[in-house]
Amino acid sequence: MAPQHCGLSERYAVFLLFLIPQSCSMTQGRGTLGHMSRIFGGMTGNRHRGVAGRAQQVDKMRDFGSMRVDKLLSTFGLATRSRSKQFLKEIGVSLLSDPDKFLTGATRVNPQEVLIGGEPLLIPRPLHIMLNKPVDYICSHEEEPSIYSLIPAEFTWRLPKLASAGRLDRMSSGLLILSQSGPLIHRLISPKHHCERQYRVEVDTPLDIDSQAEKIAFEQGSIAIRDRKTNELVKCMPARLEYIDSTTARVWLNEGRYHQLRRMFQTLGKTVVGIHRESMGVVSLDPNLAPGEWRELSEDELRQLT
Repeated sequence: MAPQHCGLSERYAVFLLFLIPQSCSMTQGRGTLGHMSRIFGGMTGNRHRGVAGRAQQVDKMRDFGSMRVDKLLSTFGLATRSRSKQFLKEIGVSLLSDPDKFLTGATRVNPQEVLIGGEPLLIPRPLHIMLNKPVDYICSHEEEPSIYSLIPAEFTWRLPKLASAGRLDRMSSGLLILSQSGPLIHRLISPKHHCERQYRVEVDTPLDIDSQAEKIAFEQGSIAIRDRKTNELVKCMPARLEYIDSTTARVWLNEGRYHQLRRMFQTLGKTVVGIHRESMGVVSLDPNLAPGEWRELSEDELRQLT
């Protein structure tokens, strides 16, 4: 029977459910199939693309020519070669002409003639994700517990690899933007693009609110920290600071040096005990995301960031 081109296939939906952590709410963040289908809509044919969109994609895919299935998965950013066997086993790749027969990685196919988990293949759109990072997670693909363990495993198989636009250290929390787009990440982290990052910072001893010593030092750009490569003292860019209470301040940075906030406050005799990133540029952390939850960036948010 021909596949129903109206969203995720049953086989694919079951696989996504398998990937979603058990602790995740099925009505929030990373736990909704509707949300998942919007993300994977860039990978498989669904009703949001329409007939015209599918036809345009087919024309583009003809340019790729015939290739092995495992090569197809890596070319379209669906899975690395090393992950292709698991992808083929759990999701399945078949032909439009024979949808019930799974293909092996060595089978040669034309991209416009295959189904991924029962859905027509489309050229995938890049992933752009907002994550509410919890304390004690690491912004690394190699170290555990990793922030990438908080998102579906399939996302980490795709190419180019998801990367974080500016890291938060293990003991910091808040907004992380993960993207497959190198230019977007560069735009967010490069000081020349002036993408201001807003943080709530808590220190161990009372701030000098009366003299506004911290505010003046930050805004004058008089704080210097050592460069990790040259070990030379380098002045930080001027940054805004406002006091929230006796031990808490809000800070806006236009650069992201290694442990910058901790080291800036340390030069002023304060030890930072908590950092929470609240926004990057015009995009603020979604208040509906609990720590460890994520959602896709909206088209409006992407437009504002780019």
